[in-house]
Amino acid sequence: MLQLEIRYLLFSENGYVEPSQQDLSLPWLVAPNLPHPNLRLGDVFHTVANEIKNLIPGDLACLSNFTPLVIKSEKHGPFYHIFSIGDLWRSLFCVSIAHTTQGKNTLKEDFYNLKALRDKIGPFIPRCYGLREITMDGSTEPLLMGVFEWLDGYHELHACKAGETLYFELWSPAGYQALSQKDVLNFFKNTSKILFLCCSPDTHERLSPWTHITGDFVFNPNSTNPYQVKLTTVRGLRVWANLPSDPHLRSVYAALLWLLETLLINRVDRERGVGELLLLPPFVLKATLEVLLDECLRYQAFCTAYALLKHMDLEELRTLYEIVWDELDLNSEVERFLRDKIQDHLQDLLTLMRS
Repeated sequence: MLQLEIRYLLFSENGYVEPSQQDLSLPWLVAPNLPHPNLRLGDVFHTVANEIKNLIPGDLACLSNFTPLVIKSEKHGPFYHIFSIGDLWRSLFCVSIAHTTQGKNTLKEDFYNLKALRDKIGPFIPRCYGLREITMDGSTEPLLMGVFEWLDGYHELHACKAGETLYFELWSPAGYQALSQKDVLNFFKNTSKILFLCCSPDTHERLSPWTHITGDFVFNPNSTNPYQVKLTTVRGLRVWANLPSDPHLRSVYAALLWLLETLLINRVDRERGVGELLLLPPFVLKATLEVLLDECLRYQAFCTAYALLKHMDLEELRTLYEIVWDELDLNSEVERFLRDKIQDHLQDLLTLMRS
């Protein structure tokens, strides 16, 4: 077993801080507002330290180079608690720990979905190292632990408002970083490319409906980075319901619905990821459309769908979006917002398609 000097850090609004003994004695939060009845935060830190030293030793032997080995408690999601592992300057590994049945099922689904997509589209997806159950004194149920690649230097990007002016920021522990329009265009072009790569023209599968609100895509704006955007969470693949039986019509119809869905959901965000809902400006729609047009040229069904889309009028688009609504798995607040904004979206789309 590796003998390592280990240090713990907590994520806070002021960056990473060293936890006090009082912090470590607090109940472990299984979810943001759900404390575990018996386990303490320190118990989980110790378990991560012990398990990471024994999990996949061939891949993790490099941990001995970290002095000290730093384990950081990152922000919680609703399903599992995320830790990053590295040194004081960078992190290499992500450890996700789930306790509830829903959390464990979600973590397992995320792991295998990401692993399958990593095999399909490579470096746009983090590496998936291992998934195993762990037992802890004080917990009657085993926990599930997943180990992934930590995307060091990648952070969420969200829209912000100053009065009526909308701009974009990179959301990092060092603070909010305002981005140029060029960076923002690069982000949305890359997200669109990844969404297309995850789509299967043969089986008509696509990523389970996604919106930018969730922050599932992360961004590293370094111009020398060939993979500036990566996808961090996948909630499975879905096929459109009620597709025509004719193979050609089926492919074209699925492609058309996918284009309309992607052009819409790539435009919605919350201010700084947590505030009011925002419909992103037409230049985001334009960036998405340009990338999808380039990608569509590789597949006949998408070329046909794009040609049909280009000649549709407002009412035809509105009718097709009613079908898209039935497939979008959005909460009621987001759906109401998008329905209220659909007229603006359609006008923007028609203007771009005809220009």
